[in-house]
Amino acid sequence: MATFTLILSSKVDYLTRKTEISIRLRHGKHIDQQAGTFIYVLPEFFSKGHIVTNQRFITKKVKEAQHARWNLENLINHITSRFQEEVVNGKLPRKWLFDTIDKYTFPEQYEVKEEKLKTPFFDLFYEYIHSQKFSQSRINHYMVLYRCLKRFELYNYLDLDIDTFSSENLEKFNSFLANEYEMFAPDKDGIMQPKQSYKKIYETFRERRIPKKRGDHYISGLETLLKTFFNWCIKKNKTTNNPFHTYSIKSVEYGTPYYLTQEERDQIYHTDFTANPKMEIQRDIFIFQCLIGCRVSDLLRLIPENIIVNEYGTAIEYMPQKTREQNAKVVKVYLNETALQIINKYKTPERKSLLPFISSQKYNDNIKKILHDCGINRLVTVLNPTTGEPEQRYIADIASSHIARRTFIGNLYKKVKDPNLVGKLSGHKEGSKAFVRYRDIDDEILSDLTNLI
Repeated sequence: MATFTLILSSKVDYLTRKTEISIRLRHGKHIDQQAGTFIYVLPEFFSKGHIVTNQRFITKKVKEAQHARWNLENLINHITSRFQEEVVNGKLPRKWLFDTIDKYTFPEQYEVKEEKLKTPFFDLFYEYIHSQKFSQSRINHYMVLYRCLKRFELYNYLDLDIDTFSSENLEKFNSFLANEYEMFAPDKDGIMQPKQSYKKIYETFRERRIPKKRGDHYISGLETLLKTFFNWCIKKNKTTNNPFHTYSIKSVEYGTPYYLTQEERDQIYHTDFTANPKMEIQRDIFIFQCLIGCRVSDLLRLIPENIIVNEYGTAIEYMPQKTREQNAKVVKVYLNETALQIINKYKTPERKSLLPFISSQKYNDNIKKILHDCGINRLVTVLNPTTGEPEQRYIADIASSHIARRTFIGNLYKKVKDPNLVGKLSGHKEGSKAFVRYRDIDDEILSDLTNLI
């Protein structure tokens, strides 16, 4: 398979200060060509042959770099496709790479006797993502799907087309997602690496982590994103093709939510962490999240201005990011005495955020350690996301920031048993099916039923 190396050329746009990216194509002993891509990027976003955008804040420059990376990936995919069709006996015309890039970038300069070319599949995919008011985390999920589709296309020597994408393609894509982990093996140091036959494909469209065995839940989530994309294409008259018309996404089974009891929550809050001040901070943030029930993405965005005071008390007001596009409603949660104590404990005039947060991953790691240190280590039954089979795990080992949200919802629902009322405080849409899973048949309910006889 041909190999591609990306480098920054000496060609600079002095208005934007961006540098053109050059691509070098090598194959066997006879093919070694280099040409400019007409794609420019600020040097600060280019590292070790890749466009890298790991910045926390999505500025205009970051979006432009992401767009350049997208265009570059599409160009490489196009070159790969043309190469497979036009290489003969390991040889190509001398200016083949330059001509291929030029025709791809400036198609209007070449006579095309055929009818006007339709929009390529991945161009539509890009148009869809950036025409929606998606959060950055949602865009990241779609980009995972995009890279999976790219690897699927290259691995199966396909040219995905919006009008011919079929239910058979969906079946193959499902199988590809389920079995991609088999294309990796440990090296001499025990580190998983792509096998030689898959190395170039994966390195062209790689993930942050080597893919592990995927469960039905994860695969169904990606297929749902793909279905939403096709629905948009049909709605916007991009195609009349609907491969999901004869293909069913496998329904995902969820277990009963596990969450902390009020007694366990209070035990954590009253555990002495003075010997470890950093962990005490994370403990307090976790308890605060248990008391307002927001998602961690919303927790990280809270600022002092989210606090309101009225005749009824002090409350937190925020608009959930996840459902902002479909259900743009403000959630208001009144704060109890413990929540107010935590806010006042960390209130400083110079801090812009409401509480002294760290990264989401470190927050999750600390939650597990906090539960262990507090002796909260009972067994709970959960569904293994890969096998779909129930298994027992210690709650401290599987705790994360989302257990705080479930603790808020579960304990509140147990007392009120009104999903619409709880949903107003948790940000769920009215009629959400999520609350069905909180209807535990506990001893209290069983006792009530017996008394009815």
